[in-house]
Amino acid sequence: MNKIELMNAISRCNIDQRDVAAAWQTYADELGAKRDANPIRVLFYPGISGVAAWRTYPQACWLAADPRFDVRISTEICAADSDEADVVIFQRACISRSLTEVRRRADDGKASIVDLDDLIHDIPDYNPAKEAVRLERQAETYEAIARYATLLTYSTAPLERIYRSYLSEVYPKHEFRSAVLPLFIDPEAWMIVHPSPLYARHDAVVIGWEGSGTHAGDLAVVAPALKIIMEQNRHVWFALGQCTRPEFKGPLSALPRERCIEFLWDGFVHLGLRYTSMFDIGIAPLAENMFNRCKSDLKLLTYGLAGVPCVATDLDPYECCPNRVVRNDPNQWVRVLQRLIDDEVERKAQGEHTRRWVTSLRGPMARGPAWTEAILSCVERPTASPESCAAPERS
Repeated sequence: MNKIELMNAISRCNIDQRDVAAAWQTYADELGAKRDANPIRVLFYPGISGVAAWRTYPQACWLAADPRFDVRISTEICAADSDEADVVIFQRACISRSLTEVRRRADDGKASIVDLDDLIHDIPDYNPAKEAVRLERQAETYEAIARYATLLTYSTAPLERIYRSYLSEVYPKHEFRSAVLPLFIDPEAWMIVHPSPLYARHDAVVIGWEGSGTHAGDLAVVAPALKIIMEQNRHVWFALGQCTRPEFKGPLSALPRERCIEFLWDGFVHLGLRYTSMFDIGIAPLAENMFNRCKSDLKLLTYGLAGVPCVATDLDPYECCPNRVVRNDPNQWVRVLQRLIDDEVERKAQGEHTRRWVTSLRGPMARGPAWTEAILSCVERPTASPESCAAPERS
């Protein structure tokens, strides 16, 4: 089976998010085999797609390797499970069930961390989430996190600055504890839970985009360049998340659909490296707006973990991109993409450079301790022994 055949096969796979959470829980349990007699009980409620899983699974495994913590992951909010936890981390803050549970825990004097990774009061018109997060849901969310959350955590500094200013203005009588906790990736854990496939070499060059059905405006940024590239290079394919929404008809209509592979989005999120590792070039286009300026650099991490070179829009989230950043000018996109298409050696060199960047600067040892401190700041515990304070062992 060659690469294109394998990608087409995987593109039809879908995975139940509960199975994925269970797989990560199993791995976390193995890491946490040696726990203190009275560990801090931490419960994660992850989101089901996009950045949400990346804000849960690496962090859960990092904490699980520390004997001071007993870590649970649950996709369903259950009061009984919540009552047993010293700290609950809510990743999907806009969900009514999450907000209700944050309030209930505050009334019971229990700690809750609300993790924010999107600017929900400034969602672009092209993003269908704008309909889901209407003004009343925004108000409900902000009131809950302002009055009842123990700690607010953010994926980026721009996001934290805007939320802090906004909440201070709307709720001037409340004090907000916050922390900026950038994303990180644990390569070892990800390879164990989501092993990559082996595939035969193929002369096709695949440009891949980890976008989803909510980012039509971002795809529109790069679509003119992709049209030129695919017309001039018959061996180039384009792989993207399934885009069934009407907003995608325009950007996609200009591309040769016989060389486009659309994977089921929920399946792709959890298949992880099985798909990304087959990209030859990863792209990270962003339309220029405040919502995107506050976003994380997740795509750099996932492409880097897979050893895939990345071409990104020159915007705030990608200011540290170890590969190429370009303005949203089709000519710039075409020039940089064509150079990588023509030079396999350069693609491999850039991909390896990105992998080293992710492993050294965005791995668990670099970013995990900040998450540990955030959890400890929310609970009262006796001073830990020097042995417990040491960095957790990585298996």
